[in-house]
Amino acid sequence: MAPFSTKIHILNAKTVHNFKKSYNDLPKNDDVDAWVIADKLRFGRLLQEVFMDELFLALQRLTRTRFHLVNTIKREKTYFLNNLFLKFSSLRQEKIFPIISGPQPWRL
Repeated sequence: MAPFSTKIHILNAKTVHNFKKSYNDLPKNDDVDAWVIADKLRFGRLLQEVFMDELFLALQRLTRTRFHLVNTIKREKTYFLNNLFLKFSSLRQEKIFPIISGPQPWRL
């Protein structure tokens, strides 16, 4: 059993942002934002409590792994294309194929 009795609540970011507008003299930083969220929870007008179960945690783990893999593939593709460009960048500037003047038999 966990040492603390924790509860998870879903808060709408727009609602918290509108709630913070009532504190017009507060600066924008993480400590103040955490205080505003705690103050919003203190007022107690919460819509629902969320219960975490094992299926949700498994799905969360799978989606985070997929996100990590997609970002890794994107990074490796960029790395490969940059190296390919550096290796063959001179091909763009040189004329590799000769320019054929006169009639071309494939265009007849």
